[in-house]
Amino acid sequence: MRVTSCLTSFCAVALISMVLPTLAFAQAAAPAGRALPAGGYASIALDPAASGISAVNSASEMLRSQGPDAGIAFFTSVLDGTHNYAVARMIRFQLVDLYRQANRPDQALQVLKDIIQSTPATAPPSSQVIQLQGADTSQQQQQQ
Repeated sequence: MRVTSCLTSFCAVALISMVLPTLAFAQAAAPAGRALPAGGYASIALDPAASGISAVNSASEMLRSQGPDAGIAFFTSVLDGTHNYAVARMIRFQLVDLYRQANRPDQALQVLKDIIQSTPATAPPSSQVIQLQGADTSQQQQQQ
């Protein structure tokens, strides 16, 4: 029980140390006199990739009742104008699912081929920064 309590405390401290700087930045970026709402929307709004991916998921849910062809039409129309690599990749994964639902496996495989061939050899720089920041936090906690 004591080990579980210590692990829970450690996890809580680690989580707080990751969340507080993000919330502090979000609050500092908010217009004067206006607080950002608590919750996931504030953090999503600060991250362009997360915002775009959230929009892709929302659009997918909204279009689901109209059948796969409506989703295919929507996502193919926005794909070329998508500037964020992670969002474009998410759109392509949505298209794969929609093509499979529409019983069009050849088109699903073509999109998968595009995903495979367009995947960079390394993670985007922003992902590497996050990983490095996480490593620094872990090293600081270990030293304490």
